[in-house]
Amino acid sequence: MLSQGDVIRIPDNPRDPQDKHCHVIISYPDKDPDNVVLVPIDTYDDDRQDDTCILEPHDSPGRAYVQHRSYIEYRKGSVTAVAVLEAKIKNKAFSKKTPIGAVALEKILAGAKDAAESSLPNKCSVILLKQSLI
Repeated sequence: MLSQGDVIRIPDNPRDPQDKHCHVIISYPDKDPDNVVLVPIDTYDDDRQDDTCILEPHDSPGRAYVQHRSYIEYRKGSVTAVAVLEAKIKNKAFSKKTPIGAVALEKILAGAKDAAESSLPNKCSVILLKQSLI
């Protein structure tokens, strides 16, 4: 069973399976299993990147995927189904990591509210609005 705050490591480039980023589930999969909103975490290494939600290692202590300043790349938010995620985790195309943690999840959702008007894809915003998350 997948939950809000779960982190899934997903390949970004089909031609390079080692090119993976962690994506955080920010919607409630149990409320709408066919429409699960994920947003990717990426390294913050340039001030031209989206600074709507910056994550520092202390925001998610003990999580290996936030070892340095990172950001949520809302413009690459996506929607998929629980069944798809679970099937890909089962066949090891994706891997499930330790959940993000409450402090970081709060920051990500607060950022999603701001990003809903600018960079978050509309399909993601609609789902988060329906679930009263933004």
